[in-house]
Amino acid sequence: SGSVENTVWFEWCAPAAWPPGDSAFVHVFNQTCNGTQGMQMSVYGASETCATIAAGTATSAVCENPGTTSDYFFTWEANPGECFLIILDGFAGTACNFDIQVNNSMILPVSLTSFTAEVKNNIVDLNWVTETEINNDFFTIERSKDGETFEVIGIVDGAGNSTMVNSYDAEDNKPHKGISYYRLKQTDYDGRFEYSGLVAVTIEASFGDLNVFPNPVEGLGYLTFNSNTDGIAEIIIYDVAGKKVSVQEYNSIKGNNNFILPTNDLPQGMYFLTVGDDKEISNIKFIKN
Repeated sequence: SGSVENTVWFEWCAPAAWPPGDSAFVHVFNQTCNGTQGMQMSVYGASETCATIAAGTATSAVCENPGTTSDYFFTWEANPGECFLIILDGFAGTACNFDIQVNNSMILPVSLTSFTAEVKNNIVDLNWVTETEINNDFFTIERSKDGETFEVIGIVDGAGNSTMVNSYDAEDNKPHKGISYYRLKQTDYDGRFEYSGLVAVTIEASFGDLNVFPNPVEGLGYLTFNSNTDGIAEIIIYDVAGKKVSVQEYNSIKGNNNFILPTNDLPQGMYFLTVGDDKEISNIKFIKN
């Protein structure tokens, strides 16, 4: 640095199980200094000695950085058992208090404090909170019907490096009916990723518990179903060739509904019936004798 003021030294050694050539990182944050120059930092490899550093002939693994009061975040390659010296120095006599964190790839760089999913008007509202973030590039929101096979429904940028509490949100505007599982995939700038735990929600069908009776139908048939809201339901009957043989609108009410089916003039055979609106359709089949 050319001069030595308010210097502090740290040593960090890669574990024996460290993947050869994998990246280590150092994060310096929360600097409070008595001047605007802040600190400068270097990281030196295991072959260096106090003498070579003092003589200015040492080679740093991370180049010396100019004085700053902003966060430092640097990565470098390390091998199993290799040790490094991390030197922090007050620039031009500056004195600082600070926090420092040195971790490896086995430590999750994002501290996720909560991840929730809630159904609001048939939309799944997803929220999560982080306490700290290191090297965090983005979050991927994934959805599954069975908790095993997942699909991507959205991506949200991360904060990068942060020691503050950060809140995130996303929506699933077209969720599956029934039970769905959600998880977060957190990806670092270097491509490493970690998954959160699963959260589950249940979305009831707009029209459920469809029942045609008697079945087989003799003369007139009757339809009962349950609706989760008041509105207009379209009731359509199809023959086995897919041709519409009856289309009617019905003012459904929230709860149980009963409807007389116009089946008197239908020929014998199998039919398909749908109950739906502009958002969702439920179906059932019946036989006319």
